[in-house]
This record gives sequence, C-alpha cells and structure tokens, in this order.
Amino acid sequence: MPEQMKCPPPNFVDPEDDQELINQFPNLIVRPDDEEEQARFEDRYSVIKGESVRFRELLRHLTRRRSACRGPWDDEESRDAALKIATRDAMHEYYADTYRLSTDNVERDAAYFADSINAARETMSYLLDEYFPLHMRKGLEMDSRVAGAHDPYTLIRQCAGGGSDIMARIRRFEARRQLTLAQMEFELRVDHGDPKKLDEDIAWFTQKCDQVFFIPNRSEQVVIVADLDPANAYRVKGFKVIPRSDPESRVVPTLERAVLPIDVRYFSANGKIYRVYFEARSKPHVTLKLIAKRQRHHETLTDLPGAKFVFFEEDTELMAGIDKLRRVLVRAPGSVSGEASNTSRAGAVDPTNTYSSHEYRARKFDVRLRNRIFEMQFMYLPIWVNEMVSHGRDNHQLYRISKYLDRVLPVLLPTKRYGIDWRSPEIRQELWNLQIAKI
Repeated sequence: MPEQMKCPPPNFVDPEDDQELINQFPNLIVRPDDEEEQARFEDRYSVIKGESVRFRELLRHLTRRRSACRGPWDDEESRDAALKIATRDAMHEYYADTYRLSTDNVERDAAYFADSINAARETMSYLLDEYFPLHMRKGLEMDSRVAGAHDPYTLIRQCAGGGSDIMARIRRFEARRQLTLAQMEFELRVDHGDPKKLDEDIAWFTQKCDQVFFIPNRSEQVVIVADLDPANAYRVKGFKVIPRSDPESRVVPTLERAVLPIDVRYFSANGKIYRVYFEARSKPHVTLKLIAKRQRHHETLTDLPGAKFVFFEEDTELMAGIDKLRRVLVRAPGSVSGEASNTSRAGAVDPTNTYSSHEYRARKFDVRLRNRIFEMQFMYLPIWVNEMVSHGRDNHQLYRISKYLDRVLPVLLPTKRYGIDWRSPEIRQELWNLQIAKI
C-alpha cells in the first residue's frame, strides 16, 4: 500500500493512564467494575473521588426536593408535571453559584439544558455516522434509555443505576458521557457561546465584509478544474478557473481531476481588482475539539467563529487582501493576537499541533470583533483544494480522523465498554479508508 494511503500508527496514552484527560474530564473515565478496585482507583485520583462525592450530594439534594413535593394531585400526569418543576428548580438552585444563574431565568436555563442534551446526542450521532462503517456503528449506538433521556435528573439516576452485566455498565457510562457533553454545551450557551448567537455574529461579519471589503453587487460563479498528482498524494499540480456558463466547465471529476463549482467575490486594492473565495462559519461539535485538546473549558478556544479567504494568486492577491482587511475591518490596536504563518517557512502553521500537516500552508490570526474572538485564515487556492481532495493529512477529514483515533474515540468509545482495540492497525486502517472513500 502506498505510504499516502496508510493510517498513521497509534500515538496515545490509554485513557485510564492519561493524567491530562483524567484531570480535565474525570467523568469520561471508565471506573473499574470491582468495588475494591474502584475504591483504589478513586484514592489514586482525587478528582474522580471528588466527582463521586459531588454526584451523590447532588442526587440527595434532588431527591429531598422531590420528596418535599406533595399533592394532592388530580391525576398522575399532574403529579409528574409537579415533580418535573420541583426537580428543575432544585437543579437550578444547586448550580446557581457555579454558573451565576438567576431565578429570573429558570425557564430559559432549563431550555438551554434541554438543547444541550440534544446537542450531545447529535454529536455522538455525527461521530458514528461520519467515521464508522455500518457494521461497526450498530454496536456503538447509544442505549435507547439514555438516548431517550431529555432531562439531567433522568441521566443522573441512570449514572447510579444498578446491574453488573455489560449492558448496565455501558448504560452507566453513556449516561455520564451524555451529562459531560451536555454540561459543556450548556456552558457555551450561558457564556457567550450560544450557537444562535454565534450564527448571528457570523451573519454580522459577512454583512460587514460585504460593506467594507468586497465590491458591492459583484460576484461570479466559476468552476475550479484541478489536475491532481497521484505521485504526491493527489495534491493539486495545476488548476483552471472557468466560468460556470462555459461548456468547458462541464467536465467529469476523476481520481486525478477535481471539479469544484464555487461562487467568488471581488475586492479592490492598490488600484487593482482581485477575485477571492470567502466562507464564514461557526465551529460545530465543539465538545469533540475540547476533548481532543484536553481542554475542559471553551474559553480556551479562539476559533468558535471563523472566516477563510482563498486567493487565486499566492503572493500579490493574498497579501493585498490581508492588507486591505487591516485597514477596513481589523483596525483596532490591541485586538489581534495569535498570528502565525508557514507560507514562507517549513513546518506546520501551528507547531504545537502534532497532527497538522506541513503541506497545509496558510496565514492566520485571531481578532476580537463584537467582543468575541474570530479566527481569520488566508490561503492560496490549491492549498484549499488539497484540504478536500488530497490523500495526505492536509486533507481536513484525514487530519481529523488521525487526531480522533488517538484523542477522541478511545475516550468516548472506550475499549473496556465497547471492545474496540483502538491500537489495532486493521481497525485504524479501516476507518482511515472510509474517509479516503469519501474524497
């Protein structure tokens, strides 16, 4: 098999021995099944013992409040509704100091957490659908009782559920996993990272660029036809930009030819007019990135919203675009940080990211706009195409699966619960090949 088609070998510490992971995500660690072993494990890791104590105290608090909720009720439906409200209020009270919650926002915060549980479930569905073949997915799907839990109290009860068989153990782990992901999603929503607000800021940024950076009411539909080099992991060796109305644009993509229809905008600088492809987005499934980075708190991320500017000439257009953006939008002193580039040097854009390919060449910086951090990326068009079509790790999906195989999948789908050996070359290669097949 050519080197470019091989999945990189495993490079990770088993989750139970990963000190960084345990300190950041103690509730994602599989507890020993034997009670004596579990006691020793908790003594070894104070944060895990502390989480056990905290869960018990929370459950006692909720149970007391539910017990204090007495009728009379007209029917069982009225009783359930009253218990649900009592539990919601008790949960909100318990976490008031943690998240600076106000009694004026109980219903809003409860809706936030319901959305967060849905987001956690969607993240696990995305992980299975995107990275696993069907024959593996079926054995990894969430227990229906956990998947059907829409409130934190039910999940907490499931964490404490009985049973010593493998399904009971999986159910307890999946409930803890759901609570962990949902809590991280909730924190985003109460702290400036609500997905709806992120989308609003992305829409604002796009509109602002239309006003001050791009030439108004000027755009074009084109097709990028790129010749790919099989001797260089199918990276771009040449490309044409063809108007979509041109019959020449209607060619069929092949293994050695990529065909990408895109909409381009125009900007003016230095008395000249240049084309640029622009895309702005908010980052989905933030919890997966945090786990991969071994960072518990979303405040450490600087790329929740971001934008990418893709230029058709590497030097003149790219630098003209950056210079204009500095003058019309990124113009407040002290607002820019994290500038990095490997367009004129060897190495990765971010040398601290061991999974980043040296072939991925770009300039980037972080800028504060609307009192949040946006990540700006600037790149030459062939590099952007390689993100999608290369068979090397500059392909974004291959970069991601190589990282997930080491940093995410062994954590969220641990061997002790699901029986998958994440160090197996055969399993790793199968998941790598699945991503190759999508190109």
